[in-house]
Amino acid sequence: MYRILIGIFGFHLGSFLLCMCHGYLQHRFPLRSHCDVCHHVLHWYDLMPIMSYIFLKGRCRYCGREFSKEYIVAEILTGILCVLVLWDITIFDWNMFVRIILFVLLWVVFYIDYRIMEIPDMVHLSMIVLYIIHACMIKELSVQPWIRMAMIFGCGFLAIVMSEKVFGKECIGGGDVKLVSCMSLFLSLQKMWLVLSIASFLAILCLYFSKKKCIAFGPFLAMAFLLVFCGYFDSVIWGL
Repeated sequence: MYRILIGIFGFHLGSFLLCMCHGYLQHRFPLRSHCDVCHHVLHWYDLMPIMSYIFLKGRCRYCGREFSKEYIVAEILTGILCVLVLWDITIFDWNMFVRIILFVLLWVVFYIDYRIMEIPDMVHLSMIVLYIIHACMIKELSVQPWIRMAMIFGCGFLAIVMSEKVFGKECIGGGDVKLVSCMSLFLSLQKMWLVLSIASFLAILCLYFSKKKCIAFGPFLAMAFLLVFCGYFDSVIWGL
């Protein structure tokens, strides 16, 4: 029952996050949801995740135009991912809150970086603020995570400069470097190495099968971080 409720929460969260990302990309955040074609305000019964899409056959109730399939895909996938991210947590506690916020931030990274190859600085700032609050809550105030963050940040931008000198172009995005640096606040260097390894492997596979010359790296970092942070590779960590 608990995981069913988490899944339902995820369906709603996916719909909300997609609307917010569209608002960011279009530089406007309407107060009410509306049809992008006829601009008619959508009521609550038009916005029920998955069910409304099925009952209305993926079309606007008022003008009959077809809605983007992005919505139902985002709702279903976010519901499934919410269950996986919170699989080993059965009570609402601080750890659940941290995982949900990180999941939301990385969901935004995945979508926006995929669409426009850009990671909003708001995400980086939010991760830093979340870590500060997290450290205060669990009473583990240490300089080590900040040193780790500074080291990764410095090495990342050194790699950017070197890639520009060697290849004549930027092979690593500044947003990716900032994202990895912020991630290192939550994970050890050992786990960050695993995150980068998984993300790089997935990105190389995507490049091979898509035949593209350039892809966004943020989505792969987001997926890899959640896998490691939620403990799905703990056995690999202990085996290193």
